Amino acid sequence: MCGPSKFKTTFLRDELWMLAVTGAFQHNKVYSPDISDTQRIKFKECIKEYIECFIIPQYCRYVSEKQHIANLEELQNCSRFCGKGIILNSRLNIGTVQKLLNLYLKYLWCMGEIAMPPHCPIDSTVLKAVGLRNFVWTKIDTISKYEYVIEAIKNKIKNVPIAYWELNLFNCNRKEISCCELKKSI
Repeated sequence: MCGPSKFKTTFLRDELWMLAVTGAFQHNKVYSPDISDTQRIKFKECIKEYIECFIIPQYCRYVSEKQHIANLEELQNCSRFCGKGIILNSRLNIGTVQKLLNLYLKYLWCMGEIAMPPHCPIDSTVLKAVGLRNFVWTKIDTISKYEYVIEAIKNKIKNVPIAYWELNLFNCNRKEISCCELKKSI
């Protein structure tokens, strides 16, 4: 792709990346104390490069849940490499990793850049909607806890794709309107 449309797409992807990082990091203590802005920027650039080069290309086609979970684990491992001396506990936890990747995938899917992802960003709204009030997404520290949340979502929504259900949930909560499609899905 050349010309103005490439510049537009690059601009939008960079903006969506910043929104995903903000969404994943804002309610969460991620960095070790006394980390400079330069170190934070380098960490985010390293993670973004890994996601853009190795993860996103897979999602041009349907990605299975098994592969998606493997991608979350790989991203967590990447955070250990990129965040050495920068990140608390030497790596991002699964709650933060899933929020970062799932939110970025949601944005790219909504732009028509990738196929529908198998999961959605897990946050307090999603947890509340499926009745998991004792869960805090920033504290999800294992894949088994993440899978437990995914199963709770599936049990609640039955045969609706998770990404589609969450998009409707998000839109309904933001606009505070009656959302017939969401009500039909649960």
